[in-house]
Amino acid sequence: DIHLGDRIDETQFAQSALFAVQVATFRQLEAWGLRPQYLGGHSIGELTAAYLAGVWDLEGACRIVEARGRLMSQAPAGGLMAALELSEDEVRPLLVEGRVGLAAVNGPRSVVVSGDADAVTELVQGRRAKLLKVSHAFHSHHLDGMLDEFRRVVASVPAREPVIGLYG
Repeated sequence: DIHLGDRIDETQFAQSALFAVQVATFRQLEAWGLRPQYLGGHSIGELTAAYLAGVWDLEGACRIVEARGRLMSQAPAGGLMAALELSEDEVRPLLVEGRVGLAAVNGPRSVVVSGDADAVTELVQGRRAKLLKVSHAFHSHHLDGMLDEFRRVVASVPAREPVIGLYG
């Protein structure tokens, strides 16, 4: 007997669940009469924004989201991600090409780095930081091996001009 709670932390399922929650939230706001002029997102949010903007139909978007989650989960495990209380300008000189990179800028003094475990561990030493509980070093060179196959899946889904503007 498998329960969703047992699997939701697994990348291949978490990606689809996040997409579903994001789409449902947008549709509820839409039902209340709210309509954005622009959409944007990070990570799975970028794919959700593209779907909601009309770039793909639902079937195509689901194929892309499923492939992303599956391919990410098949990447070699390992590496680390950490959230730091630093600005983008402060963290950039600390990054090491091919070892640790900038995964996200979440705010003026909130960034996430990702990469090789030892390089991330060294970077966070003595800084306000939190290691993230993840299975892979997402948004880093650790996932480069999945990119060609992911590009093939995305290219196989018919795309249209967005009907809502996209930040990107």
